[in-house]
Amino acid sequence: MDARQRDRDEKLDLIVTASDYGRSEVLVYYGSGPRLKPQAPSVDFGDVALGTASAPITGTITNEGPGAAGPLQLIVDGDTTDFVLDRDECSGAALAIGQGCAMQLRFRPTIAGDRLLYAAVVAPDSDEAYWVALSGSGVAASATPTPTPTPTAPAPTTTAPGPRTLPAGRLSRVRTARLTGHGKRLRVDTGWRVACPADNARCRIQVLLVARARPGRRAPVLARASLAVPAGEAHRPIVGLTSTGRRLLRPGRAVKAVLSVTLTRAGSSPVIRESRVTLRAPATP
Repeated sequence: MDARQRDRDEKLDLIVTASDYGRSEVLVYYGSGPRLKPQAPSVDFGDVALGTASAPITGTITNEGPGAAGPLQLIVDGDTTDFVLDRDECSGAALAIGQGCAMQLRFRPTIAGDRLLYAAVVAPDSDEAYWVALSGSGVAASATPTPTPTPTAPAPTTTAPGPRTLPAGRLSRVRTARLTGHGKRLRVDTGWRVACPADNARCRIQVLLVARARPGRRAPVLARASLAVPAGEAHRPIVGLTSTGRRLLRPGRAVKAVLSVTLTRAGSSPVIRESRVTLRAPATP
């Protein structure tokens, strides 16, 4: 028998009644939403000299269903300054079942040594994600003589006035992330404070909390939220857990995750803060 709203997450759940020697048991299989599978669980860019960039590598993400997925959100964890996203067809996209999107990246090391970045694309109605490991090694460039450039007169330049850019607002960390409440009232205090500038444009906060997992393995989405903040006001995002998050974060259990908080408003670039967190559900009172 199929039933919706068994765990109040808008996804289709499967409920099975099993009988064995006169004993009946109800088994519930919770729907987790569309599955976004990456083309490969890891990508190795190899050795790249400092001050240069690797050749671009393109990877795809495919929606295996059930149902459409979107708008999609990218979340990363690791050495973000060493990897360059040249093309992103996934962020904000909506994918039908069987449809995919592409992302093109390059490795541009800033320091010598091994560098590592984890990335995942998450659907707003899915309770799982898949991390992809991006790796590369920065090596010292060999010294070569540099020819002396011939001086040339600079060409006259003119600067056209650009469009007015609104201040994006401010994200301030006030504490480390933690879990508050108990049972069905268990919530995530992100530890961030959002201040929206006082003008006519309101701000929007997006919160995404994804458990850490090995590349290619299922990573549960523990919490997500999208909140509006009126202009001139401040807000501390404290959000509820997904049904998967409520099942995993039992009293006394600790889960390692990546927390992403994004601040957006019309006419400005988004402000994104991502961090590793360890959450432990408080013991039952």
